[in-house]
Amino acid sequence: MNASPSFLVGIRKCSQCIRVALLKVSRSITLRECNVANGNGNGLLSSSRPTTVLARNYSNLHHYEERKSSPKKPILDMDPNAFGGWMRKNKIRRCFAVYDRHAGHVKVSHPELEELKRMLEESKHYHNHEAIFMSLGIRTDALMCAFIWNTSRGIAQGGVSILPHTSMKNVLENGLHSSMMTGITAALAGLWVGGGSSIIIEPKVARRHQLSYREKMFFDFGDFLTSLNGCYIASEDIGTTTMDITHARTRSRYVTGLSEDQGGCGNPSHATTKGVICAMEATLDFLKMGTLENKTVAIQGAGNVGQQLVCQLVEKGVSSIHVTDVHENQLDSIRNLHVRESHGSIVLEKVQEYDTGIFAQPCDVFAPCASTGLTRVLTHRTIPLLRARIVCGSAVNQLMDLSDSRLLADMDITHISDVITNRMALVHYASEPFGRQPNDPFMERHFDPTWEYSIYNMTQQILQKSQDDEICPSEAATAIGEQLCKQVDPAWPNRGSQIIYALLRSGWHQQQDYWRRRSNMYWSHSMGV
Repeated sequence: MNASPSFLVGIRKCSQCIRVALLKVSRSITLRECNVANGNGNGLLSSSRPTTVLARNYSNLHHYEERKSSPKKPILDMDPNAFGGWMRKNKIRRCFAVYDRHAGHVKVSHPELEELKRMLEESKHYHNHEAIFMSLGIRTDALMCAFIWNTSRGIAQGGVSILPHTSMKNVLENGLHSSMMTGITAALAGLWVGGGSSIIIEPKVARRHQLSYREKMFFDFGDFLTSLNGCYIASEDIGTTTMDITHARTRSRYVTGLSEDQGGCGNPSHATTKGVICAMEATLDFLKMGTLENKTVAIQGAGNVGQQLVCQLVEKGVSSIHVTDVHENQLDSIRNLHVRESHGSIVLEKVQEYDTGIFAQPCDVFAPCASTGLTRVLTHRTIPLLRARIVCGSAVNQLMDLSDSRLLADMDITHISDVITNRMALVHYASEPFGRQPNDPFMERHFDPTWEYSIYNMTQQILQKSQDDEICPSEAATAIGEQLCKQVDPAWPNRGSQIIYALLRSGWHQQQDYWRRRSNMYWSHSMGV
């Protein structure tokens, strides 16, 4: 029996409608499952996304059940960007870990962070930090962390860095260590400043290299600082620039380190170099080795400080200087300075990254001045190579741990910690809100041996304590610094901790902000600021 044409057309149309409906249902279910599996959380896929996403999600589908049944990865082992994704998945935009002095334990903002609480209470780096704040930027979703160690001497200050980190545990340990060392540096410098630091984790997307994206990232960072109500003030550090601070300044007043044409104090490298020279002279005098005249110095790193160090050492009559750097243009800058070489020779050597030849250079003083980021300069591998009597340079975080400091002592090498040699950058930034003047007495007193907290005097105090207590100079510096950190700022006692607890009471982690009680500044974000 032959079907009529109209009947066949109806069947075809009905079949087509069924196929379309089934395809829509199939895609909806599949994409929702794939997005959940990939950590997108809400199971929604924008219709503007390219069709290649469908193929990618379909291809990932057969792995879904395997991933679903796999054990949960500890948050401390997560890549920092993955931790940011974990925060978004758990609908956490802001979180904190605060030390409750009355209860004597760590308090976290969310029950999902109990693992973080346990890690902090067991960590050798924690030292009862007053607070750790973490937030996701509203424009870029970049993870931003602020670490506040001790605010007894004043509001926490410290640099903001952008460096690659392998895990959240790595981020936390470096942030905690840096904020504590900043606090000790400030105390040894006689500043009424607390210890702080911050870290920005760049999202792993290609656009991070675009200037507009970095600008937005520091707009986010400025908003983050403003939300903290001034319990932490940020400045330039490794991986960041004066321009970055300028962008953050458009969203927050809680930054220092602006360019000179914007009222800032400018580059602190000249003052830092002068501080390194003072520490060298104090150490030579303490060891009864005379002055810098006719001494030999090896310098690792020919950046701003390394270049100026060469000039100042030549003026001091040093007989021989050996400088290495991985960049030829940095060495060219020294050549172009036309330094006076009447007192001896200057050897400039370009080396490969991680080259250790400079450590074996025979000299009186070895000066590590390279910007090494998270890489420690003095380790069990490099220390045995040293043929110097003194190690004194501007590089930060020079030692991996206390055992390295003791290894230096066993080799009869006197090491001056960067909490002394690198203090002038912090002094520079701390003085900026109080105006500026040429030959500023506030700055110059750090080079005056008669002032109690001068670099010269404090270096000798540390070396004397090291000798008297039979401990390493770095241990002596930390001990003196921690004792000074117990002093309370007479002008604004406990101001930093008061602000921290006010943030907790006001619901900071729930995106409640002081000035307008608005949620995470979505108004400014919608305006494209």
